[in-house]
Amino acid sequence: MKINLKIQIKNRLYLIVALLPFFAIAQSTIELPSTYYLYHPNPRTGPYLIKNENVQLRATLDSIKQCSEEIQKKFYEKLSESEIASLKVGNYHFKNKFEDFTFSINENGFLNGEAKHIKLKNTDYKTTLTFLNGVLIKTKTIIDSKNLLYSQSALKDFVVTKERFYNSGKLLKKEIEDLKIENQNNIVSTEYYENGNVMIYQNTIEGIYKAFTENGILKRHTDDNIGFARIYDNEGKLEKHSYKKGNENYTEYYTKGLLNKKEIISDKESREYFYKNGKMIYYEVYNPKTNEEKTFDSKNKLIPGKTIVRGTINY
Repeated sequence: MKINLKIQIKNRLYLIVALLPFFAIAQSTIELPSTYYLYHPNPRTGPYLIKNENVQLRATLDSIKQCSEEIQKKFYEKLSESEIASLKVGNYHFKNKFEDFTFSINENGFLNGEAKHIKLKNTDYKTTLTFLNGVLIKTKTIIDSKNLLYSQSALKDFVVTKERFYNSGKLLKKEIEDLKIENQNNIVSTEYYENGNVMIYQNTIEGIYKAFTENGILKRHTDDNIGFARIYDNEGKLEKHSYKKGNENYTEYYTKGLLNKKEIISDKESREYFYKNGKMIYYEVYNPKTNEEKTFDSKNKLIPGKTIVRGTINY
């Protein structure tokens, strides 16, 4: 009897062990209602949250819109706080009308590890999100039907690096955002042609913008800190140069690299200088107070008969 009992117990243990994977699969992912959604913090260094729509409060949205700004603000704060979901350790999944999300919650109650996210607007783009105590530290998006890398990003030391790719796999755009700088001018981005040459370089931290042709020729260059903007032709020769000196705004126009016109505008007057073969031949001065325009030669002598009052018709 004892031997048979031991055999029965042993067989039951084998059966339990054999069924454990099936129980684990069945219980590994908890399905949540479609009222759940992923909340993105601002800035990105804050923890992402899982929220559950407060249907009762949301039903009063239309009536709240008729109230004062202060009441509306307090309402939305209450709504936001009430929708924060408190989930236990485990694996979860929800699907609402915007997204399909599979994720894990750690012992601290935060999103943690890899999560699968699909925006239902375009289900061919599938994103793997990597969280550390709620903070999104890495993303990777693929075009599923083509098995191509579309984009990726990473957060390290409060700096976010984002990259997008051509279908060929070559880099299309790289963006570096310094979250330690607390304003919108904290991004350095570079866009590339598929041949690898730079298309656009923009540094909002230093106020620099550059645009290039596919062959690498500079087409446009602006510097907000120094205060100039330059436009070049397809051969790389200067076409237009705008800058500021004191209270005067300068604009220079070039043809095949030679200066042919210069405008200087201030509160008191505006002057236009005309050039031939790079040499100034005459200039015009307009006084907005008198509405009078005078023309001078290259030696600053007034040209007779060239003084007019703007808005009059001479026959």
